[in-house]
Amino acid sequence: MRVKFMVFVTTLSVLLIGAGHAMAVGYESYDTTAERHAKANVHPKTEKGLCEAIKRASFAEKYPAVIDEVASTVRDILSQFGLAKSTTR
Repeated sequence: MRVKFMVFVTTLSVLLIGAGHAMAVGYESYDTTAERHAKANVHPKTEKGLCEAIKRASFAEKYPAVIDEVASTVRDILSQFGLAKSTTR
């Protein structure tokens, strides 16, 4: 009897939550008969070219500084356990 009651309560809960979710989503329709406005094509100016833009947008210019920082951090961690030379003198 207890198992049937738990199955009933679980089923009822799932149905109520599902129905509430379906009603909360709602429905919205758009008018498709209206004319679409033409958009002007925008072409950005690329003065320095594609390669320069990719280089500026990438992480390549910061590699040396990041590698130095990571190496310093790893060396500090290893030196705390006596596995590398201490950076403090």
